[in-house]
Amino acid sequence: MHAGPPSFPPFEEYQRYARAAGISGAVLTQHFGEFDNEYLLRCAATSPSDLAVIGMVDCASTQAPEEVARAASFPAFRGVRLRASTRSPGDDPLAIWRAIEANGLVASVRGPVASLVHPSFAEMLRELPSLKVRIDHLGLFAYGIDTDTDFERLMALSAFPNVHLLWAGFHAYSTQSFPYRDAHPYLLRSLAAFGAQRIMWSGDWARAGHAAPHGYYSVDARLVRTQLGFLTKQDRVAVLGGTARRLFRLGRP
Repeated sequence: MHAGPPSFPPFEEYQRYARAAGISGAVLTQHFGEFDNEYLLRCAATSPSDLAVIGMVDCASTQAPEEVARAASFPAFRGVRLRASTRSPGDDPLAIWRAIEANGLVASVRGPVASLVHPSFAEMLRELPSLKVRIDHLGLFAYGIDTDTDFERLMALSAFPNVHLLWAGFHAYSTQSFPYRDAHPYLLRSLAAFGAQRIMWSGDWARAGHAAPHGYYSVDARLVRTQLGFLTKQDRVAVLGGTARRLFRLGRP
């Protein structure tokens, strides 16, 4: 989840929504354009076993790999957010990705889907077989706009065992109200490709940068808990926390 100035409400406000939804932990994720991760790290320090941080560094800087190493020295810092198309300046275009891998962090990767399915992204994954990756927002795949071929290419990334998938924001492309049934076939197909042990959920508590006044967060949690009949009980345990806890080492102070 995103929190904090200048683009999102404070973490304390998120906590109220989380408690109401029965959510006890979170991965605090930096928003694009903000490289100062101090606020999120302070928030995570309030509950080290239940909170982790995905931060950002200026990937266009030649010092980005060193910044990744410095950020990794903070116990709560578990990942770096960047675009699939990100490449480093200088002689090694994969320098930033290598730094994430070398420091045991997760690359939290944003689309658009065209960048994720581009051959260069798979080539990078082959080059760095130990790199842990989380694809944000179902790859920003816009069903009804992007092609089914693109979705199949996105799902083909499941062949890389360290690639994980985040179910978040997919409702934005739905033409229907809750429970967004036109999204279900894509969730099901992604489950078949990745398996629940590599899928995690995130509710959209602050749509458009504002805390949702209509209870979206609890509703989004209820979607996974009660509306996706193809999920087993074990699947729900993984998607609603188990996968995130394992990947981001939550539960370990």
